[in-house]
Amino acid sequence: MRSYYPVTQEDFTIYTSNALFIGRIRDHELRKLIVSAYSKARGLIDSYRLNNDLLQKHEHAHWLFLQTNSPVYRAAATGYLQVVVNYAATLKRLHGDVKSQTQELLRVLREKNMLLTSPARKPLPAL
Repeated sequence: MRSYYPVTQEDFTIYTSNALFIGRIRDHELRKLIVSAYSKARGLIDSYRLNNDLLQKHEHAHWLFLQTNSPVYRAAATGYLQVVVNYAATLKRLHGDVKSQTQELLRVLREKNMLLTSPARKPLPAL
């Protein structure tokens, strides 16, 4: 399936603007999970961008083939499409990694009573 993934320029403004504070979290396990979840999510976003770029190249080569009927552009379009199809398995694996890492981070945050579950709940404890 050929799909573009909409991604913005800066996906993690809260993380990047607070990286200094994340380094000050005393709980090593929590700090490690936050950084790991961010890193995996950032990698997934970059992978979506690569996928989008490959799709764009495929579409451009296909368009050139339709305009020129050149076997060079047909081969390029076919090659890019094969790369996109093969890359789908990588995207699926990376998505699973991000999902697992995020679930683990949320589990630890819940365990440490650091997630707000309703507006009536008291403020988060200091890290």
